[in-house]
Amino acid sequence: MIRVRLTVANSLVLGLILSALCLATYLMSSWHLENQVDRELAAGGDAFSTEWVNLPLRMGMPPDAEKRIAAFSKFGADPNAVRNFLVEREFLFPRMKFIDPKEMAAPGRPVWDAELYNQSLKGKAGFVTATVPEQIEGTGATEIRIYSVPLLRKGKIVGAGQIARPMRSVREEQARLRRTVLTLLPTAILTSLIAGYFLTQHALSPISSFAASVAKIESQNLNERLPVTGNDELSTLAMAFNSAMDRIESSFARLQEFTADASHEIKTPLTAILARTGSALRAPRTAEQYLEVVQSVDRSAKQLRLISDDLMLLARHDQDAPLGVTGSVQLSQIVLGNPAWENRIDLRVESEHSIQGDGVTLGRLLNNLIENALNHGHSDRLVEVRLWVEAGEQILSIRDFGPGIPPEHIHRVFDRFYRVDASRTRASGGSGLGLAIAKSIVESHGGTLTLASNVGEGTTATVRLPIGLKSG
Repeated sequence: MIRVRLTVANSLVLGLILSALCLATYLMSSWHLENQVDRELAAGGDAFSTEWVNLPLRMGMPPDAEKRIAAFSKFGADPNAVRNFLVEREFLFPRMKFIDPKEMAAPGRPVWDAELYNQSLKGKAGFVTATVPEQIEGTGATEIRIYSVPLLRKGKIVGAGQIARPMRSVREEQARLRRTVLTLLPTAILTSLIAGYFLTQHALSPISSFAASVAKIESQNLNERLPVTGNDELSTLAMAFNSAMDRIESSFARLQEFTADASHEIKTPLTAILARTGSALRAPRTAEQYLEVVQSVDRSAKQLRLISDDLMLLARHDQDAPLGVTGSVQLSQIVLGNPAWENRIDLRVESEHSIQGDGVTLGRLLNNLIENALNHGHSDRLVEVRLWVEAGEQILSIRDFGPGIPPEHIHRVFDRFYRVDASRTRASGGSGLGLAIAKSIVESHGGTLTLASNVGEGTTATVRLPIGLKSG
C-alpha cells in the first residue's frame, strides 16, 4: 500500500535526520567537554609557566594514603570515592623538569610525557592524552589530559612543566550522553513511525474518497465530479480530473448524438428500400412498375453509399490518416472545371498560388461549400467566390446572400448531422455532414475553416490553406 511505503520512506528520512542530529549533538557536546578541560589546563599552565618558583613541591602520593582512606571509611565514606579524590588531587600538582637539575632544591617526580617535554623546551606548549598506571591500589590505570609548557626564568627557558587532569568525569559524562542518545533515538523513530502512519493515512484519506467516487462513475452518470476543497495538490488533482471528465462527457454526448443521427440517416433509406421491395413482392407487377421499384431502390442505395462515403472520410480524418495522392492544385481550376456552377457563382481571383495537396479531397471541399451556399442563398443573387494570397496562405472566401444562421446555432454548424432548421434537411440533398467533412479536409491540409453569418444578410465561409504540404 502506498501509505505504508510513504510511512516507511518518511520514517527512514526522519530517522536519518534524527540520527545525524543526535550524532552532531554528541560530537559537539563531547568536543565541548574536552575543550573545557583544555581551557582549564591552559589557564593553569600559563600561570605557572612564570610563577613556578612559588608553587609547593610535591614528591608524590602521600605514603599514608591507604591509612587516610581507611580513616575516612570509618565515617561512612566510600573507599573508592576517596581513592578517586586522592588520585584527582594528585594530578592537580604540576610536574617539572629542568635543563639544569640544580634548579630544583629537591628531586621531583618525572614528567608525564617525555616527547611533550622536549617540545616545550623548544618554547611550544601542547596537549596530549595518555593513560598512566594506577596511583593508588584499586583505582586502576587512569586516562589523563596533559598540558606541557616551558618554564621561564628572566625570559629564558630553564625547563618544562606539565599539569594533568583525569578524564574520568568527562568520559562518564560522554557515556551518559551516549546512553541518552541511544535510548531516545529509537523511541523517537518508533514514535515518528506510528505518528507518520496515522498522519499519512489522514493525508491520503481524500484519495480513498476520490477512488470511491471514481469507481461509481459509469456511462449513465458521467456528470459526477470529485469534490474540490482547499488549495493543495489534491485539489489540483481533483480539478484536473474534473476537467478531463468534462471533456469525456462532452465527447461521449457527441458520440451518442452522432450514433443516433447516423442510425437515423441510414435507417431512412433502408426503410424505403424494404418498403418498395416488400410492396413489389406481395403481388405481380408490370415491367414498368418493377422498373420504378428498381429505380427507387437505386436512389436509396446511392444515398446510403453517400452517407457511407462521408462517414469513412470522417473516420480517416479522426485517425489522422495520411492524404491521398498529393500534387500541385489550383483551386480556381477546380471551380472553373464544374459546368454546373456556370452563371451561378461570381469567381474573383485576386491572386493565387498552387496548393500542395490531395486534388480529390480539395475538390470535395469546394463542392460541399459552394453547393451549400447555392442551396441556401437567394436564387436571384450569385454566390461570391474569392481567391487571394496573404501571409503565405491561399485564402478562399465563399459568400451567399441567404437568410443567414442564427447566433445560437453558429457554433454547432460543424457538428456531424447537425442542421439548423428544416430548410437544411435531406430533402435539399444534404446528409448533414457537408460542413463537418469540409472542416476535416481543411484541417488535414493544415488549414482552417471559419464561418461568419448575419441573419438576413447571408453567410461567409473562409478557408485558409498553407502554400505547401502540411508537415508531419
